[in-house]
Amino acid sequence: MYDKENQLLHINPGAAGVHGFHHVKTAVRFEIEAGEIKNLAVIELGKRTSLT
Repeated sequence: MYDKENQLLHINPGAAGVHGFHHVKTAVRFEIEAGEIKNLAVIELGKRTSLT
């Protein structure tokens, strides 16, 4: 989501931790080339396990 007021792009990578309601850990990978986002990918890191 682009924030016009602060001129920033917000990208939610999902859930990489062990807490929360998500069942699969995820992350986002991308490259910035000449001011443009390229090769954006959502990476699944496997099932989330509980600490308890």
